[in-house]
Order: sequence, then structure tokens, then C-alpha cells
Amino acid sequence: MLDAVNAAIGRLRERQNTRRVILLISESRDRGSETPLEDGAVAAQTAGIAIYALTYSAFKAAFTSKEPVSRPRRPFKAKLPSDETGSPNGMPPAKYNPWPKRLPPEQQVDVLGGMAN
Repeated sequence: MLDAVNAAIGRLRERQNTRRVILLISESRDRGSETPLEDGAVAAQTAGIAIYALTYSAFKAAFTSKEPVSRPRRPFKAKLPSDETGSPNGMPPAKYNPWPKRLPPEQQVDVLGGMAN
């Protein structure tokens, strides 16, 4: 990365009477450049070149992307007999099934209501 910046500084030095800018898009680490960071910074300053750096991480991009990595799964909901029949005991609504679809409020009991933490 720093070797490429040094080469770009060398090319931009030849251009006179223009604004000289380097947009550096790279990973956060430099792996294998022979040019030291201080030499590149001094060369850019003496040539009047502005360097704007953007870091990119392929690993972090997967976590910041708005697109899902895979399709979301549907939540698993176990089927109960009462889900299909609509009655609390699971028996189909009939003449001899005493359970209505929902009990009236006066017949409902809050079993856990009396328990305190």
C-alpha cells in the first residue's frame, strides 16, 4: 500500500498547476510495503499532495451490510389441537362440547396473578 502511495506521489509531482490529491482505499494494515510511512508522509507534504484515506474491511462489511446474509427463518410454532379446532380442550365445536371458543371474562381465572416476586 505504501509503495503504491509513493509511486502515486512520484507521478503527481510531474503535474504542475493542478490540485494533487490521493484517495487511498485500503485495509487498515499494510502487508509487505518496503516504503516506510514517514518517508511517504514527508514526500506528500513536500510535493503539496493531500492524502485522504478510507479503510475497508471485508470481514466487518458483512456485519454492517443492510442485506441479510441468508434468508430469515420463519419462527417455529408448535401446532396444538386447540389451534385447529378453536376450542380450549381440542375437541371440535359440537352440540355436546361444553367449551366455548373463549370463556367470558367473568369465568376466566388468573392463576399466576397472586404470585409475587
